[in-house]
Amino acid sequence: EAMYVCAAFANALINCEMLNCYSQNNFINAPIQDNNISLSIVMHVRNSKLSNFYFSGNFIEKVFKEVTDSEIINFQCLKSNNLTSDLIDIDRGDLPSPIDITVYESKEEMYSLAEKLNDGLTEDVWVNQENDFPKLKVFAEV
Repeated sequence: EAMYVCAAFANALINCEMLNCYSQNNFINAPIQDNNISLSIVMHVRNSKLSNFYFSGNFIEKVFKEVTDSEIINFQCLKSNNLTSDLIDIDRGDLPSPIDITVYESKEEMYSLAEKLNDGLTEDVWVNQENDFPKLKVFAEV
């Protein structure tokens, strides 16, 4: 019997730091997955930092399955029809994990996120696109 585990961005972020990134995906068909495992943007975040990130996509049920001794800062997420109100299923670890998530009802609400994603940075790296999601400055100029 096969077991499927599915994450829309990454299965696990362990002992890492990810800054200023985004992921956009839309599955054509619902991913095949174990009935007990919901489709998450990131399944497991352990001893890591994720900041200034946005995600848009469909079929997402949870943002994170597990967050352990990590820090999530300025995480922006488009609400899929499947997203439950419980964004994080499990929070394990001895140290609390600060988690800053904003969920948007429509993609149009996310088109002007550059200012929020640039907040606190020493230099602006995000730019807004006309009628589209923001891009990192290096990719927007190409």
